[in-house]
Amino acid sequence: AGTFEPEFSQTLHDAVRTGDVCYDIGGYRGYMSGVLALAGASRVIVFEPLPDNLGRLKLLKELNPELPIQIEAKAVGRTNGQVGFKVMPDQSMGKLAGSAFQAERAGSHEITVILTRLDTCIFERELPRPNVMKIDVEGAEVDVLDGAARTLTECRPRVLIEAHSELLAELCMQRLRSLGY
Repeated sequence: AGTFEPEFSQTLHDAVRTGDVCYDIGGYRGYMSGVLALAGASRVIVFEPLPDNLGRLKLLKELNPELPIQIEAKAVGRTNGQVGFKVMPDQSMGKLAGSAFQAERAGSHEITVILTRLDTCIFERELPRPNVMKIDVEGAEVDVLDGAARTLTECRPRVLIEAHSELLAELCMQRLRSLGY
């Protein structure tokens, strides 16, 4: 309906230039991916590891085949491999099992997901270089930035991050400043 996080949605929309390649890291159910696509992106690559959300993203794609959305069923971080991922009681929410973020929140169960670095995706798998990156990863924001250091340095995308605490916001800003942002 266009009412989900309206200020952020508008800011994200305004960050896109026609033809941009956009990365939606922590795609949830695809609302922000849709915002990116409708803002004029030529391609929106959505990274999302949770099965419930992947089903919703696939449905979004089926119902809107004209949207240039590509789904990557992976979490993004500072390493490559498989990791434990805590699924919260609301099956659409989760976090890396090793994350100290909101440690008091117990997951309903743990699954294993593929974890990838953005630098690996771009410089080894040859995904297109991003112009815009939206990051919303429930406390793993700095991990994403660490795994994207070369991407951030060489590609210089516009980066929008939902930092889940003041400390994480400061750490993200420090990391981005160290990369010339």
